[in-house]
Amino acid sequence: MSRYPYTEAYDALRALTEWKPGQGVTFSRSEAAQVCQYIADALGMDKEELVKRIADYRALEAGI
Repeated sequence: MSRYPYTEAYDALRALTEWKPGQGVTFSRSEAAQVCQYIADALGMDKEELVKRIADYRALEAGI
């Protein structure tokens, strides 16, 4: 996971969004970063801890 944790976490969120023919995933990593910050703030936790947890969860799902 060379992109651990931020890109991995952001791509995990992007993978949950709609795929649009001819465009692909239109939810950007920047937008995913904003969502992570919002969720971290709402939970009262550090954004880095949140993205690590999301990235680790994605790895577990993938069996890595």
